[in-house]
Amino acid sequence: MRKLCDSVYRFCLQHPRFGIPNLMKFLVGIMAVVFVLDLFSNGYASYMLYFNAELVLEGELWRLVTWMFLPTNGSLFWIFISLSFYYFIGTSIEEYWGTAKFTLFYLACAVLMVVFGMISILWSPLPVVSSGNLNQILFLAFATLYPDALIRVYLILPVKAKWLAALYVLLTLYDLLRSGMWAALFTLPQLLAVWLVYLVFFWDRIGTFCGSSALPSAIRTPTRPSSSSPQ
Repeated sequence: MRKLCDSVYRFCLQHPRFGIPNLMKFLVGIMAVVFVLDLFSNGYASYMLYFNAELVLEGELWRLVTWMFLPTNGSLFWIFISLSFYYFIGTSIEEYWGTAKFTLFYLACAVLMVVFGMISILWSPLPVVSSGNLNQILFLAFATLYPDALIRVYLILPVKAKWLAALYVLLTLYDLLRSGMWAALFTLPQLLAVWLVYLVFFWDRIGTFCGSSALPSAIRTPTRPSSSSPQ
């Protein structure tokens, strides 16, 4: 893990122009467009874009990418709140890490989710590959970089990001234990994918916490956000 983490640092230092500046702005914008299209097509836009391993094998290769653009279900109000929130945490992470490392993190999560999703077709007729898991690991990364940032839950209750991240981890583990082995096989591969990427990118912090030698510090110095849009 440490070698992989070190390789990430070297790659970002050697390729500072790698990546897409303001990546979250484009992702959130496309999600908003898909949501509007769904309103006028009775969900047909999402139907054409969601991940389906069997259809991919039949030639619908766009599904390997377009699943990332699917917004979470909800009302217009909560879609606006959700997209605003993920735009905030995405741009905050990019400000901390720089464009190269943030883009690499996001793409690595997405690619590994697709790989695990294609493998999961061996035991699951419809592997779960969703933007929800991708956005959740994005929040965990934000909470690791900005643990004391205040998140106003449902626009009211201010809670530090680190406590919400801890709650997310506990609830995820509880759901896996409660769902049983067969149900867990639908979601476990995706969780493993994003958690593996998270461990690689944050191994310097984990290694320091565990007492091992620290890796180089982050590429960018953060500007800590005092509060964020609610989720």
